[in-house]
Amino acid sequence: MFTREQVKEYKTAFWEKFRQKMEKQRSATGKRKNWLHYRSNIKGIFFRLEATGKEAFFAIDIQMKDEGVRDIVWEQFMETRLLLESTIGNEMVCLPSYSLTTDTISHRMQWTLEGVNLFNESDHERIMDFLAEKIKGLDEYWADFFDLFYSLCS
Repeated sequence: MFTREQVKEYKTAFWEKFRQKMEKQRSATGKRKNWLHYRSNIKGIFFRLEATGKEAFFAIDIQMKDEGVRDIVWEQFMETRLLLESTIGNEMVCLPSYSLTTDTISHRMQWTLEGVNLFNESDHERIMDFLAEKIKGLDEYWADFFDLFYSLCS
């Protein structure tokens, strides 16, 4: 069992290695990108990278406060699902009623790599490759569809 401080140190070291791995990678538009904190630039749409002791996952969360806008954005992601899956991967799980907290309702699309452990250094390369593939795939998709989603949310 790890102490809270050890867990924090492990996570910090892992994410620093991931940042270094992605540092030289350019976005689909040729720009430098902060891959670790990839922003949608649309209020209420979040891209999440996570690694735990049991799995690693990449998720797109739709958390608009306005339920109508949230549902329209979800529907648009579902309409472009084939393109989304072609860039990120077809192992997407759709969670149309996902809740991070009791007072937050969101929609989530998630890609998961099971059977890996953040606290096992031999899994780090596999986790980083998985997350890099997903975030770079998202970048391709987002370069093509950002304007569409921006217009829906304006």
